[in-house]
Amino acid sequence: MVNRREVVVSGLAVSILARTSAASLSSSDSSSTEWLPVQYFVADERFREAREASRAAARSGTALMIFSADVTALYESLDLAWRSARFAVSGMTTPAGLFVLERLAWDRGLRTGYRGVHRFTSGGSVRHELFGSSELLRRVGGERRPWASGVGRALAWWSPGEATPNATALLSQMLPSADGATLVSWLLTPKSNSLRLLAEQA
Repeated sequence: MVNRREVVVSGLAVSILARTSAASLSSSDSSSTEWLPVQYFVADERFREAREASRAAARSGTALMIFSADVTALYESLDLAWRSARFAVSGMTTPAGLFVLERLAWDRGLRTGYRGVHRFTSGGSVRHELFGSSELLRRVGGERRPWASGVGRALAWWSPGEATPNATALLSQMLPSADGATLVSWLLTPKSNSLRLLAEQA
C-alpha cells in the first residue's frame, strides 16, 4: 500500500510517496535490462512540461521534489541526503538548475547517466537531443504519450547495468512554452553504476 506524507526539508516542501527499494518493470516494459526505481524526481514548477513529467513519474511511484527558480533549499536537502547514501535522482529543470545539481552530484560520487535537451523552436515544435544508453533512449523515445509525460515515466527507473552511451535527436510537433525556454531532463546515478560523463556531449 502506498502511503503519502508531506515533509518540509530546509524550507522545501517535498511530496513523498513511499515505494519499494528495488523493482522490475511490468511486462509491457520488460527487456533484458534490470530496472530499479529512481528515488526522487525533481521538477521546476514554473514550467508546464516539468509539472507534467513530475506527475507521470509520481504515478510510477517516484517521490517528488518540487521547487520554483531558486534551487538553494533543494541543493541543501540533496547534499545532506547524498552524504548519507548515494541514490538515483532524475528531473526536468532549466539548464542552469541542472548545472548546480549536477556539480553537487559529481562531488557526492554520482554521475550523469542521461541528459535530454528540449529546445523549443519558433515554428512551434520542440527538438529533443537525448544523450544516454541506447536502452534508456529507447524507453524515452518509445513512449506513446505526450512527450513530457513520457519522459517523466521513463525517468522513474534506472538500470545499474547500463554502460554504453549513445545519442539521438527527435522532433515532436507541439506548442512551445510561453517563454520558449530550453528545458533539460536528466538522470543522476551512483558513480560506480553510471555511464561515463556526458557533459562534453551536451
